[in-house]
Amino acid sequence: AWWSGLDEGLQQNMRSDMRCYFLLYIARYIQMVISVCLEPKRTDFVEMLLHHVVTVFVTIYSYWRGFSRVAVIIMLLLDPADVPLHLAKCCNYVSKASGVNTKKYWGCLADVLFAIF
Repeated sequence: AWWSGLDEGLQQNMRSDMRCYFLLYIARYIQMVISVCLEPKRTDFVEMLLHHVVTVFVTIYSYWRGFSRVAVIIMLLLDPADVPLHLAKCCNYVSKASGVNTKKYWGCLADVLFAIF
């Protein structure tokens, strides 16, 4: 059912709420590209920049071609995975900046969150 009507161009008629979701999603990732470039360079700079640029390109392409049904499902499935990833990165940064007493705790929490991711 997701692919039905794709050859006839029937998926190109997008509801206004879905169009708004697409545009906000694209804007969010463009903001992330800018943020990655403005923040201090981290060890994963190239990977994060490439990830955000590719995400912007793929989202714009799916919007332009009318692949809205599948694209929205993929966006909704992949976005929740960002939560444990960002929390793990925060814990990792705190672990590196904290004292000896709490360094092990934050490092362990980061490892658990990375495993969940």
